[in-house]
Amino acid sequence: MPYIGNQPGTGVRNRFIYTATASQTTFSGADDNGKTLKYADSDFVDVYLNGICLVPVTDYTSTSKTSVVLTQAASLNDTLEVIAYDIATIADTVSKADGGTFEGDLGITNASPDITLTNNTTEDTDGGRESTVTFKGLQSGGEESTLAEIRASHDGTADDQKGDLIFKTNDGSDNAAPTEAMRIDSSQNVGIGTSSPSHLIDGRLSGTSSGEVISVGNIGTGSFGGIAVSDGGTYPVRHWGSSLEFYTGNSSYGSATERMRIDSSGNVNIGVSSGEGTLTVASSGNKGLVLRQNTAADRFKFFVGDGTSGYAVDENFISSDNTNLRFLAGGSGTTEVMQVTSGGAVLIGTTSSANQGRKLLVSDSTSTSSHGPFKVENTNSSADRVMTMNMNNSSGGSLIVFDVNNAAKGSITTNGSAVAYNTSSDYRLKENVTDVTDGITRVKKLQPRRFNWIADETNTVVDGFLAHEAQTIVPEAVVGTKDAMTEEVLYVDGDEIPDGKKVGDVKTASTIDPQGIDQSKLVPLLTAALQEAIAKIETLETKVAALEAE
Repeated sequence: MPYIGNQPGTGVRNRFIYTATASQTTFSGADDNGKTLKYADSDFVDVYLNGICLVPVTDYTSTSKTSVVLTQAASLNDTLEVIAYDIATIADTVSKADGGTFEGDLGITNASPDITLTNNTTEDTDGGRESTVTFKGLQSGGEESTLAEIRASHDGTADDQKGDLIFKTNDGSDNAAPTEAMRIDSSQNVGIGTSSPSHLIDGRLSGTSSGEVISVGNIGTGSFGGIAVSDGGTYPVRHWGSSLEFYTGNSSYGSATERMRIDSSGNVNIGVSSGEGTLTVASSGNKGLVLRQNTAADRFKFFVGDGTSGYAVDENFISSDNTNLRFLAGGSGTTEVMQVTSGGAVLIGTTSSANQGRKLLVSDSTSTSSHGPFKVENTNSSADRVMTMNMNNSSGGSLIVFDVNNAAKGSITTNGSAVAYNTSSDYRLKENVTDVTDGITRVKKLQPRRFNWIADETNTVVDGFLAHEAQTIVPEAVVGTKDAMTEEVLYVDGDEIPDGKKVGDVKTASTIDPQGIDQSKLVPLLTAALQEAIAKIETLETKVAALEAE
């Protein structure tokens, strides 16, 4: 292995220790420490037996250069020590003063390997104090070629410690002087194609002074396309004070086509070279998407249109007013159709945010103060329905599923012919199951009533129950509390608001919070009572038959 440094002139001392076996005379091979005995000259070997120096030839012979043979055999556990002295010689050396060339690999092994190249010439010139690592190779004809260089040098002319790191490559015509390809200057700016980078990454076309270049893909005729920034040409280009354009090629390797452009005003246009706002997305028919900075009151507008001018461009849009997100439709977006408030409420057909805490309000009128969390209203007196749920599946399925904590508790389903209203009744959801044994007794306590509804102007008499009366018999069939009142009612858009009041103020301190009844919950009790009655009837029939038979 090559050696760097002074030619050694001192001796090399090796010590071998053996523990003798009974009557052992020859000592060779690995010693007690695993070192294999060898020496270059028998005249430079000292042999000690139990600490006593032996006389060469008389007491031992050492001619094989790999063993020592005693004249008189050693005893068991005697200690034989062999000390060999050799002169260190290194055939392959490189002069410290004159240098030279290594023909083999150079390896450095250390806990923290370090190679330092020091230019000992005192100079403050730009490019001075340089140190270079050069990479060379032989061509097939035997010619030596310089492939690349890495150079460090002084950056500037001041008496300071600033440095550049320069990478050079050979383009095939540079001979022994590769051309600079990249530089990291003392400000940590990276220059590609320039020796004076002015930005963190500064890439430039060869021969230009102002055009930064970054290319991704194959840019040019016959390419699939890519992204490029340059200062000229017919493909992806950035002109100073002009635009940044993005092109792609086609599957037949034809010329690249512009797909997106950022113009000199900062507008982004996709599908067209010039658009209608900050962001324009358009097809060949100029249908697209526009985001536009308009006024301080409307922070942004999202336009949807199907034309190139007038109302056709912005007839529908989404607008933000610093608080709410508003959806508008109609000519020039004059009609608000939906609003998402800052509180997370969704209002459809109304602009009132005083929605009693509801997260979803659907209405075609703003003159409502309904209290439900979900409201669908149709003020058209000739309409025959308020809401339609349609399933395009002739075999049916679930129209609505009611979940609690993401677990189904009920549903409204159809089999394609009829509708079923379902609630959970699986035996696996129940425990402590027993028979109803007092059906008749409890049914007798129910109080079926006849009445008419106050809101029914026809005063039609109907059959039913009073919720609080049924609640004492079948409490699970009734919701709400007897004589309960709701929270206050607030003024909303469309109300007749007296002087001194405004939308959002309290309109009515409270109103009734009506109880409700699910009359289907009475069916189990009625069934149990009927079964008990049937059992009694059958018993009586048996007794009557027995009497008649006498």
